[in-house]
Amino acid sequence: MAHEIILVIDDDDDLREFTVTSLKTEGFKTIEARNGNEAIFKAKNQEIDLVLLDLNLPDIDGEDVLQDLKSLNKLLPIIVLSGKQSVSSKVLTLGFGADDYVTKPFSEDELIARIKANIKKYSMFNEISESKKSDFLNLGNISLDQRNFIVKIEDREEKLSPRLFSLLRFFMENPDVVFNKRDIYSKVWDDNLFDDNTVTVFIRKLRRIIELDPGKPKHLLTIWGEGYKFIPSEK
Repeated sequence: MAHEIILVIDDDDDLREFTVTSLKTEGFKTIEARNGNEAIFKAKNQEIDLVLLDLNLPDIDGEDVLQDLKSLNKLLPIIVLSGKQSVSSKVLTLGFGADDYVTKPFSEDELIARIKANIKKYSMFNEISESKKSDFLNLGNISLDQRNFIVKIEDREEKLSPRLFSLLRFFMENPDVVFNKRDIYSKVWDDNLFDDNTVTVFIRKLRRIIELDPGKPKHLLTIWGEGYKFIPSEK
């Protein structure tokens, strides 16, 4: 992992400078943006490996910037930096498409660890597309296109983000097994910074994709007091 390009979006000059200095010390390259419009322009015109996004921007609501960046590249990992510490704020932001959420004030070590974990996951995701691994993982009425990162359920299909792809593939490779949230986070997020709410949000997002009725799931079940279990249906 070296020389990845990180877009740092923050209107606080001192904090942005501190963040950029920390990233350069770790060997990352950086691009800076002071507001949402500048960030979107640079994302359209430059190669970027990861985004650090402060939600409190002077021109555009941070959630709108997040969604605009994801519309440009759904696979681009975005870590949100926010002073809001409530669970509801984190859940809402992850629901908008963020891959991770770091609360201010944060330690330099935590931020670097989360950046490296997300870049690692993104790199692994890209390596899968270039490998000679079987193109399709089929289980019940669900087919996972591993080259194009598309899930197909009967006559429906949807492109998946790296995190949702990894989560679904994990469950499909381990059907009928109960995993608690910590197990899932360890296997799918591949780091030790366990976050209970993050798992909950991504389980919810995955259900909206693979379940006909997300409120009454047939595939991804909650096993109360234990965790989650994936059950493939018959074709």
